[in-house]
Amino acid sequence: MIWEVLNISADYSGYSDINGMVFFEDLAKGTTQKQKMEFSTFKDDKHIDYKTLKPELLTFSYFKAVRDK
Repeated sequence: MIWEVLNISADYSGYSDINGMVFFEDLAKGTTQKQKMEFSTFKDDKHIDYKTLKPELLTFSYFKAVRDK
């Protein structure tokens, strides 16, 4: 069986201290999962409400790893 790990992160160009991250682990191929991305600051890990962020200033990236169990 093939399993995947997916890490999606977001950087906010409006304020470089803000970041977001969501992590999916042991995803079976072909399945769907939903999670809410949480945004916080690097310095004090203060929660940021995503509704206050401008979508056009977000840059998303991802890392995907696949392994055969």
